[in-house]
Amino acid sequence: MAKIEYTHTDEQGLDSIAALWQKLLEYHKSLSQHFSGRLGSMTFDLRKKGLLEKSREGVIRIDLARDVGRGGLVGYCVSTISRDRQGEIESIYIEPDYRESGIGDNLMKRALHWMDEYPVTKKVLAVGTGNEEVFDFYSRYDFYPRTTILEQIEAGEGE
Repeated sequence: MAKIEYTHTDEQGLDSIAALWQKLLEYHKSLSQHFSGRLGSMTFDLRKKGLLEKSREGVIRIDLARDVGRGGLVGYCVSTISRDRQGEIESIYIEPDYRESGIGDNLMKRALHWMDEYPVTKKVLAVGTGNEEVFDFYSRYDFYPRTTILEQIEAGEGE
């Protein structure tokens, strides 16, 4: 069993998750029935820019999971707290070979504990359509679907 080390950073550490974030994007593109074209134009630099804007108006935390033996990152969780004290799990990813080993659980607990200490008025996260299999994971932390938002796509956009 791998020895996993957990650390955290702030917006200064965003670049450290770029490769894992790209894997998450590819996964979401493979699941998206209608928005893969839009996801195809997404880049880490655009996502980073959005997260940095959020961090200027609030705070950001990046929890990291590193395989000590291998020396590389195997998971991360990006969380933000807005100016009005809403906590959000922005992005979480665990390398496939490390799933089902408790890393996601540890990352979620660390992020939620940080939000509780702040404290926040509510906690949210968004799940892309096609990735509903993660609902069971998030329900362990009392996150449940509340609203489904439908968005009109332009002709040819989902291709």
